[in-house]
Order: sequence, then structure tokens, then C-alpha cells
Amino acid sequence: MKIDKEFIDYFDGNLKQVFLYITDLCNLSCDYCLYKTTIADRSIEYSTACKMLKIFKEYGAKKLTLIGGEPTLYDVENDNKKLMSLIKYSAEIGYEYIRLDTNGQLDSNFLLTSSLKDVSDFAFSLDSHIENVNDKYRGNGSYKRCVSRIKQAIQIGYPTSVTCCVNKSNSSHLSEFVYFLADIGVPVVNFHPLLEMGIERDKFTGFSHIDPQTWINIYSEMRREVENESLPIKVRIPNRYVSRPEYDKEPKAYNYCPVRIGERVLVHPDGNIRICALCIGTKMSIATYDENYINFQEGNLSEIFPSRLKKKPCMSQQKNFNGTVPLCISYKPHQDEYVWNNESYDSM
Repeated sequence: MKIDKEFIDYFDGNLKQVFLYITDLCNLSCDYCLYKTTIADRSIEYSTACKMLKIFKEYGAKKLTLIGGEPTLYDVENDNKKLMSLIKYSAEIGYEYIRLDTNGQLDSNFLLTSSLKDVSDFAFSLDSHIENVNDKYRGNGSYKRCVSRIKQAIQIGYPTSVTCCVNKSNSSHLSEFVYFLADIGVPVVNFHPLLEMGIERDKFTGFSHIDPQTWINIYSEMRREVENESLPIKVRIPNRYVSRPEYDKEPKAYNYCPVRIGERVLVHPDGNIRICALCIGTKMSIATYDENYINFQEGNLSEIFPSRLKKKPCMSQQKNFNGTVPLCISYKPHQDEYVWNNESYDSM
């Protein structure tokens, strides 16, 4: 596979992780789906996926997230043979941490295959310990199926985590949710707040957004509990807002941005490679690709177009709140993250 030199130079040895959206197929239709505009009957060709994984590994990537759509639908018509082969291949070429994101709507036999032994984290999507709250947005029956598969994965001995989208219906009982997860054996929860940011996503994530002050209050309380080690499991939670005076005191501490660092790639089945997840649903990318070529994106559709890079700390979000500064959606300081455990970033 040929690669534009500008693409190689951009990463400059800083690449740490790959988010491979192996399919745009999904068996749910969540109201607040962040990928709603990309849902389609398409997947990345297996040979192309392998080529890119090898290239990115050579540039330094060591963490891989298989995502979608619903990644467990990849080659589902052939008992997921290509998915299992992709996991095995990734481990063989040196990826040290392989995460499989899933909505948990799996057949019980899926988790029984020995081919999953190389998965470092089964990341299940679950939004509440209250069935009707979860199912309100994710669909009837999704709660029971997901919880059943989480319990099965834990019983088998797979490393598991839960990703929770914080919305209007569940934002008032997140602490109870944490204790519920602890009770069923989940060791880690990763919170993603649904906030309006003045970007394309706002148009297709429904009416589930919480207001910024609600999130600021949630974050402050939960970070306090994390720092006091008073929660029963690990909690990963993004900051999202900092006051302007606090930011002005030490801007370097808050300027974490994967686009500026060049520490990740998001590879989509539609032929786009992105860095920032907030560009999903737009025409912006860092590169396009096909089976034979990775083509560096230039002009005003480039994620690193000069005028965008001047906007700090987050070049994508367009809304602040009461004089606050909006931070990168991935900015989770002082929290357990595989690719940062032995790394040093200004923002950490």
C-alpha cells in the first residue's frame, strides 16, 4: 500500500492507537447514535484492514479498538471468521492491547470461541442499571441482552468494561450505576456525556443532550470520589470544561488534542481516515484510502487546515458555557489509560 509522505510526516513517531471502524452495520438504532450518518451496509475489506494495521503498527501504534457500527457483525454470515482472524493477526504483529467495542446484543455462542483470547477488553455499551431508562434510547430488550452477555463474559474470565453515554434520563443516577456494575463484576466504567457542541453531531443525536452545568456538577463530584478512592471500580470520566481563569493560569495543562499530537487514527469503511471523532458526520479527514493508497487530505477539508489548528484547546467544539473553555472529549487527566501509563504528555 502506497502512502503520501505528508501522512507519514504528520505522525512523526507519535502514533499510539488505532480505532478501526470495521463495519458500518448495526443491529440497534439508538436515538442518540453518534455514528447515525455513517450507518450503512459496508465494511472494510479484510485484506485492506490487515495492510493498514501493519502500517500503523510500524509507525508506533500499540493499542487497537475494533468498533463500528457493531463490530461483532463483521463477517457474521461466516461465523465472524474474518473478525476472529483480524484479532489474531493484530496480536501476532504486535498490538499489545486490543479492545472490542460491542452493544452486547450478541448470541451467547459468540463469547465461547477460543479466538477471543487475544482481546484485552470487551467494552460493552450500557447506559443504566434501570431497564426502561437504558431501553428508552437503545431499544426494547437491549438491556437484558447486554447485561446477560456482560455476566457471561465475566464468568468466562474475559476482561470487561462498560461505556455509558450520559443523557437526560440517566444523569441523575450515575453513582448508583457504578455500584450496580461493581455488583455484577465489571471493573471499569467509561462515561461519555452527550453535550451540544455547535457541530454537525448536534443535528443527529436527538434530544438526549444534558446541559453543561449538569455535566460540570457530575464531573466535580465524581472526580472527588475518584481521587478519594471511594468508588468500588475504576471510573474514567472526561473533564470537558474548565473556567477561563483556570485555563489562563496554565493553558498547557489543558491543551491535549489528538490532532495536534498525532496520536491516533480513526479508520472508516467509507474510505476516510480521521483523527478527531467530532469530525464524524462531516467531510473532514486527515486522509482518504483505498486498497492500494493512503492519500493525504489537503485544503479546507483537512483536519489540520491551518485556521483550525489555531483554535485551542479544542479545534472542533464551537460552544463554550458561561465563560468556560471547552476541552477535548478525550481529555481525562490522571486516569488509567493504557496508552498513557508510561507516556508523558503536557496535558496529563
